[in-house]
Amino acid sequence: MRFLNEMNFRLQQSIALTICAVGICISSLNAAGPNFVANTVTTNQTAVGSALDNVAPLASGGLLSMINSIAAETPAQQQFSLGQLSGEMFGSTQTIGLQVGDQFQQRITGRMINNGQFLAGAPSSESVGGADSIAGTSLNTNNVWIQGYGVGGSLSSDGNGSGVRYSQGGGFYGFDLGADDSGSIGIAAGNSYVGFDDGFGGYGQLNAYQIGVYALKHDDVGYVLGSANYGYDSFRSTRNVTVGSTNQSLHGSYIGNQFGAYAESGLKFHAGWVHLQPLVALQYLYLSQQGFGESGGSAALNVSGAQASSLRANIGGRLVVDQLTGPYGAVWTPYWQLRLVTELLDNDRSINASFVDSPAGGSFTAHGTHLSQNYLLFGKGLQVQLTDQWSFFGNAELLTFGRIHTEAVAVGLAYTW
Repeated sequence: MRFLNEMNFRLQQSIALTICAVGICISSLNAAGPNFVANTVTTNQTAVGSALDNVAPLASGGLLSMINSIAAETPAQQQFSLGQLSGEMFGSTQTIGLQVGDQFQQRITGRMINNGQFLAGAPSSESVGGADSIAGTSLNTNNVWIQGYGVGGSLSSDGNGSGVRYSQGGGFYGFDLGADDSGSIGIAAGNSYVGFDDGFGGYGQLNAYQIGVYALKHDDVGYVLGSANYGYDSFRSTRNVTVGSTNQSLHGSYIGNQFGAYAESGLKFHAGWVHLQPLVALQYLYLSQQGFGESGGSAALNVSGAQASSLRANIGGRLVVDQLTGPYGAVWTPYWQLRLVTELLDNDRSINASFVDSPAGGSFTAHGTHLSQNYLLFGKGLQVQLTDQWSFFGNAELLTFGRIHTEAVAVGLAYTW
C-alpha cells in the first residue's frame, strides 16, 4: 500500500510538471486555491488576491493563464501585480471629478467678489478714467465676462491607493442679469479638460461641461453670496498592466453627472486703508459615475457605478488694501485670503469591480487615495478697473495638506454697459 501511494504521488508530480512545461502550471494551484492573500500588504492587494483565490478553481482561458503567471512570481512581484490589477485609479478619479466641480464654484466666486465696491467699499463717486462710476460696478448695469484658468494638482498615496497627478485647463463665460451697487445675479457656463496619470501605467482624460447660476448681495457691513451648478463629465482611461512577461493595454470609457452648491457669508471691517472680511462658507459636491467595462485583455475590469460626495466647511477671511490709482487712471484693488477647509463627510473613494471573465465570487472592492479631513487654502487676487466699461481680474490659489495639493491660476475680463 505504501508503495502504491508513493507511486501515485510521483505520478501526480510528473503530470503537474508536464502541464507546467506547456505554460499552464496547474502545480501552482491546489484545492484551496493559490493563496495570494498570504503575500499581500495593502488593502487593495488583499481584496484582489482574495478574489483570485476564490475563482482560481473555476477559472479558465485568459483568466486562468493570468492567475498562473501571478502564482509563478515572487511575493514582491505579486504585490505589484495585484496592485495594478485593482483599478484603484478609478477611486482616485472620483476625487478629481469632485475637484472639477469645486473649481467651477471657486471661479464663479472669484468673479463675484472681484469688484472694488465689494472689496473696498469704494464710494459711488469714485472716478475711473475720468468719468463718474463705481469701481467695479455701476448702478443698474449689465455685465458680460469671460474667464480662463489652469490647475495643477496631485493626490499623494495613502499607503494603499497609489497617488494620482492631474492638470486641468478651461474657460467660462457669464452674464450678470442685473447688477447694482448692492449685488448681482447671473448665469455662467463653460468647459474644461483634465489629464491624469497614476505613475503606474494608468492615465486618462476627462472632458467636463458645467452650467450654473450665482447671486451676490452686499453692503458696507456684510455680504452673502452663493452658486449652484450642474456638470456633465466624459471620462476615458487607459491602464497598462504587466503580469509576468505579458503587457495588457486596457481601455475604459464612462460618463458622470455632477451637482454642487456653495454658500458664503461674511462681514466687512474698515480701518483706514485696510479692509478685513472674516467669512464662513459651506460647499456641497456630488458626483455620480456610470458603471462600465474595460476592454483589452483578461485583466480588464467590469466596474460598477459609484457615487461620491463632499461637504466642506470653510472659515477664514480676506485682507484687502485700499484701492490704488495706476497708469491711465485705472483703479487697482489687491487682496489676499486664508481659509481652513474641513471635510465633514468620509473621504473614502472606492469602486466595486470584477474581472471581465471572472466566474461568480470574483468581485472585490478597491480604494483610491484616502484624503485627510483638513486643508489650508491660500489665495491672492487683483481687480483692475480699466475704464467705465472694462475691468480685468485675476486669482491665484494654493490648496494643500491632507495628501492633496493644487495650484490654480485664473484671469478674466468683464464688460459693463
